[in-house]
Amino acid sequence: MVQSAFGMRSFTRDVTFDIKTANTRHHIPMLDYTRYYKAILSRMTLVEKFKAAVFNAQAVLFDPTNQRAQFVVKVNEGGLFLLNEIMVDTSGPEILAALDVISTTVTETTACAFYCKQGKDRTGLVALFVLHVCGASETEIVDDYHLSDAMRKTALGAVSNELKIDYTKFAGAPCEVVQYTLAYVKHTYGSLDEYLDQIGFDDTKRRALRKTLCE
Repeated sequence: MVQSAFGMRSFTRDVTFDIKTANTRHHIPMLDYTRYYKAILSRMTLVEKFKAAVFNAQAVLFDPTNQRAQFVVKVNEGGLFLLNEIMVDTSGPEILAALDVISTTVTETTACAFYCKQGKDRTGLVALFVLHVCGASETEIVDDYHLSDAMRKTALGAVSNELKIDYTKFAGAPCEVVQYTLAYVKHTYGSLDEYLDQIGFDDTKRRALRKTLCE
């Protein structure tokens, strides 16, 4: 969520996002559980996908236990590393919207606060790109993310405990997580700038954000 004041505007992909520059809260849902689970499915082996198809049929007909158990195993295996990876891959429009709001709403006399439920994962990902655009080094980006670790907040807190999520895999803000995220973006997209180009936050927009926040 990105907040520039009060009031509310919600981002959805099928509607033009009208950014208001004052007295407005912009709700941008970066973590969509449907996209999250679809992305996990896409990363499964062929055998795992076959099992998923069988378990999905079971879930539709009578019992979702096996389906849930299979996905929870993958969720727990990936932890924060996979969570960030999936947000990078599937939340480009939301990351673009968040960056656009920050760039549009900040002026010499107004500020913009952006946050999520725990203030470390979705917030941390947006902050990563903002800091990069402003010229921060990777070490500075990692150190900034790690400041949240002392709070020991846990991601996926809204998920039902019945799913047996291993919340130790989602606690805090370890340096290794953002180091992995930076490496993943570079390996998959070429560079952070190339990723930003792909989602629509091009060089012109980056220069505007940098001017807004750094000059």
